[in-house]
Amino acid sequence: MNSLSRPHVSKGVAGVQCVAGRHAVMARRMTLCRPQAAAVELVTPDRTVDEPDSPTPGHLGTDGIMLQGFHWESHKTHPWYNTIKGKIPDIQGAGFTHIWLPPPSRSVSPEGYMPGQLYNLTSAYGNEQQLVELNEALKAAGIAPLADIVINHRCADSQDEQGRWNNYHDDVDHD
Repeated sequence: MNSLSRPHVSKGVAGVQCVAGRHAVMARRMTLCRPQAAAVELVTPDRTVDEPDSPTPGHLGTDGIMLQGFHWESHKTHPWYNTIKGKIPDIQGAGFTHIWLPPPSRSVSPEGYMPGQLYNLTSAYGNEQQLVELNEALKAAGIAPLADIVINHRCADSQDEQGRWNNYHDDVDHD
């Protein structure tokens, strides 16, 4: 087996497990492995997608390394989107090709896993403008942003006359 198909698991600085290939470049990637980030190696078949106008290299059908760009308490560092934006040179320098971003929707839980208003992109991680600026900066650096979209844990904003939590107060008609 080659190093990409047989990952090596090691402990990060704070005991966070990080998955790394056996090649030397992973040593640099491991330096970003902290409680707020874990590295995951993405391996796909040896093919590429012909999209010459794509702003982000290393996407769809190519090998890459994804960084989990948040942890369970990232929402406490507000705005988290700006924190990640400030780390783009380090992320790029470590060779990451993708970054997994936290759930962007307004949510009952600050971590984002109980969204109420799917189209309201102001969350505990920052606002819509900060998210847009982060995505633009990531793409400019050649890093593909990936969103953690949570649609099956939906929470309403209030109860109806029968006490059911099914009234949504976002900008989308739910009737």
